[in-house]
Amino acid sequence: MKRLYVRETEAWSHACEQNRLSDRVLQVTELAGGIILPPEHWNPQTGEFQGGVCDRNFNFVAGLLRGKPPQAGFYGVGSAYPITEEELTYADEEVIFGGILIGHFGHFILECLGRLWYVLTRDEPCKRIAFLTELETCSWFWSFFDLLSIPKERILLLKSPTRFKSVTVPEESVHSWYKYSKEYLFPYRFMVEQAQKRMAGKSLWKKIFLTRRNLENSQTKCVNEEYFCKFFSAHGFIVVELETLPLPEQIAMVSQADEIAAVMGSLTHWALFCKPGTKFTMLTRTSNDILGSQCLINAASQVDWYIVDTAMNLFYANRAVGVCLIGPTIWWQEYVRDNYGVWQDDGSWQRVYHEYLREWTDYMLQPHKWEDIRKLDALSLLTRINKALHQNEMTVDRGSNMQPTARFLLAEEGRAYFWLEDECSLQCLDLNSGEVTVLYQSSVQEFPVPLYGCLVKAGTHLVLTPENGNNILDYDVITGQVLETALPQPLPRGNFRYALSYQGKVFMTGYQAERIICYNPLNQEVCTVLELPRLQNLDYSQHPPLGGKPCLLADKLYVPILNTNQVVELSLTNHSCIVHQVGAKEAAYGFAIAYADNIWLAPSQGGPMAVWNPPTGVMQVFAGFPQDFSFRKVDGRIRFFTDAIPCGPYLWLLPWGANQILRLDMESGSMAAVPAEAQKNPQEPCAYCGCASEDALLIWSGVDKKIHSLDKITGRELVAYKI
Repeated sequence: MKRLYVRETEAWSHACEQNRLSDRVLQVTELAGGIILPPEHWNPQTGEFQGGVCDRNFNFVAGLLRGKPPQAGFYGVGSAYPITEEELTYADEEVIFGGILIGHFGHFILECLGRLWYVLTRDEPCKRIAFLTELETCSWFWSFFDLLSIPKERILLLKSPTRFKSVTVPEESVHSWYKYSKEYLFPYRFMVEQAQKRMAGKSLWKKIFLTRRNLENSQTKCVNEEYFCKFFSAHGFIVVELETLPLPEQIAMVSQADEIAAVMGSLTHWALFCKPGTKFTMLTRTSNDILGSQCLINAASQVDWYIVDTAMNLFYANRAVGVCLIGPTIWWQEYVRDNYGVWQDDGSWQRVYHEYLREWTDYMLQPHKWEDIRKLDALSLLTRINKALHQNEMTVDRGSNMQPTARFLLAEEGRAYFWLEDECSLQCLDLNSGEVTVLYQSSVQEFPVPLYGCLVKAGTHLVLTPENGNNILDYDVITGQVLETALPQPLPRGNFRYALSYQGKVFMTGYQAERIICYNPLNQEVCTVLELPRLQNLDYSQHPPLGGKPCLLADKLYVPILNTNQVVELSLTNHSCIVHQVGAKEAAYGFAIAYADNIWLAPSQGGPMAVWNPPTGVMQVFAGFPQDFSFRKVDGRIRFFTDAIPCGPYLWLLPWGANQILRLDMESGSMAAVPAEAQKNPQEPCAYCGCASEDALLIWSGVDKKIHSLDKITGRELVAYKI
């Protein structure tokens, strides 16, 4: 399953794929006369402190290591500082070194409990636990200790260098930039158990969006977080400000949720308290800041994580401090389609630029930021501002070499109709003059995935199926009027790819949507004809996707179930339905074509061609394809056909990534390979799609982005139209 929806895919993939679980057996060191030094001497270049635990001879033993030892990292402690005996306080006491507590909530829950596995697994209540602190000492420290069943009188927060009778030093269970051990989650699981006991009987929500938008002392201002609050609220999430609740309720709520979403940072570190399998959507506030520690948390907690790049920053941005702008980037759009099947960009992200500019300039004009401003590249700033004004590059993914692309063709009365994805427009090609006319231009400029699927003519109406759109598009070729009809309910990505016209209505088959619907252009009514999950004997082991290219035979609709040997037969008069098993399971049908009372079935990923007679159940399998023809392998799989087009007694098959097309004689069953345009890129299909006109076979080429008109019988090219 896709989990990364980000600009920096390679960097994030590398960070996520690392094995961060260590099989090391954690050690415990006993130091007679051990010394504990509070963190001092901060290094502004590395962000490290000096201090930690030393042996009696002042040799450094333990501190806070975030990277691979001996790398301490920002806020880390990886070395001692010199001190005299006279500067030491002596305590005739045996203590356990509990670690270093950072007065920053995200860092605290990420790495500051890494030595407490020892306290929870060893019964030594007679020993106090000595902690060091960085930044401020926070009141919520005590709430965590309470849930860990560690009484306050047992906690010792050291403020001065101290030599003890002995110091027990458990090894850290986590280095947050590097590795974690199996003991890492001990404290979190313990607190979850305690919190759930305290909150027993209290009803908690199953879907929550975590926000800190009203937190006054937050170091990072995320402009436009309200957009995501509204989106997730509309999809059944409760917006929660955890810091307003008692800690047991916070932990119990997170641990019992099935789905969580939050802006990446301290809030996504709450995954440590989640049950395995919790769906956790994490929104980034910068595009190029790869947070390895979050990858470690995701692996340790075993949440069902998704990382989505929602950063729309025009200027310099730092994930940890400052001002960031977030919004519906192209990666967010793709995530939403994959997971919610909706499109919800209302343009509000453009209106928040005023707030973003005000907040960013207020922050950057502080005297301590003036040096950073002097380093900024003016040309880079102007370029980024310009891109935003011309629809931000992160919401419009338009490549400089982008070619026009169509995925379906429809020809009638000397014209060919197609939806041009790259221009979001419905266009018409005059097959006599070669002139191309734009019939309708969508106000939405770009989509990361195809907006519409098949074109179908019903009366005077051209109807396009909503493959990834919210609406059915209906264009009246007589009046030029355009209507958009909403679907009855939101559906997942890949709603309806294929459709057929029957008695003035358009029947659309679900490609990932588990249904067949009917659209009536006369009154714009949409109704569900068949819910596929209700069918007995339907094999769902390979789904989604579901429906392949269907066909009509008399008054019955036949829909091949992709990558199976099953065909659904639906009566369009009474909506009765039968599931047929046609051939072996490995048949993997994807295209159905009706001819002379038979159904021809072409494979989508697998086996041979077959012809089947529905009334009798008789079928014939054609063992192979011409010897001089071969399919291409793409992404490790054999790709078969992008389209199958009937032209009288001939069936033209358009293979993926091949330099030939196939002609099947449906009278004799003979098949021949016909040369096509030379294939330049084996990762692309030679022919994307096609259709039959009155006089010719039309094919949209994936090589030269032309519509080629071919002789229906020989496949000889007649003319090529440049789009």
